[in-house]
Amino acid sequence: MCFRRFPKQPEFFPDRYEDKKFTFYSAEEIELSPDKKVTYAYSFVIDKDAPIFFIAPGGGYANVCIGYEGVFIAEELNRHGINAFVLNYRVGRPASDAPHPQEDMASLIKYVFSHKKEFGITRERYSVLGFSAGGHLAASFCTENVGYAAFGLPKPDLAVLCYAVITMGKGTHEGTMKNLTGGNADLREAYSVEKHADGYPPTFLWHCKDDRCVPVSNPIKMYDELTARNIPAKLVLYKRGGHGLGLARKTEAENWMKEMLSFAKDFI
Repeated sequence: MCFRRFPKQPEFFPDRYEDKKFTFYSAEEIELSPDKKVTYAYSFVIDKDAPIFFIAPGGGYANVCIGYEGVFIAEELNRHGINAFVLNYRVGRPASDAPHPQEDMASLIKYVFSHKKEFGITRERYSVLGFSAGGHLAASFCTENVGYAAFGLPKPDLAVLCYAVITMGKGTHEGTMKNLTGGNADLREAYSVEKHADGYPPTFLWHCKDDRCVPVSNPIKMYDELTARNIPAKLVLYKRGGHGLGLARKTEAENWMKEMLSFAKDFI
């Protein structure tokens, strides 16, 4: 069972964000793959020249914590001069089977950049940010084998991995692994991000040492792989906090966004 010890998260009211919600799959794509009908995204654009983050909330590939790990994160990024898009991706088997969540991220990015005028943006560079299983989605999207290159997209400028699942092997979060790979050995190998770190973008990772949901060995393993390859990386470990913190208000991890932005300024 996941260990959660943090103040109650603010309630999310979807109706307040209807004007920011959009779909990115066409009717024809949904007809061919009906499970794509559940996907959508939110747009938080504040400046045409601002950096762009694509956010993947967590939820074990079983659900999407679209509020406190998505919309609220985008609003905070806006306060720091960053544009953001929040992804609601396919979850729950068989909809969550690889590579569906990664395909959803790629399709969102392609849609946004092919509609730059409508969204009021000028950049074509981007970064990815994710939490827990959404952290795995963001992390795997930064690999060449199952991520950006497999979908014909440029490499992200930066990866921000928040209490993220990294491995599909020993030390994984079992629910996340099973919902994505079904336990298939080949898929577990392909989606164990630490095994595919060559050419990875600069990366910021944070985690709580007392996380009983996603073991702290996940970010440590990834950080070690990145630094061994001389890839810029920063790992911040907090002693207490558990799992599922979002912005982490009133916890030891409440400065993670400040730490991340300090690291990110050289890359975005």
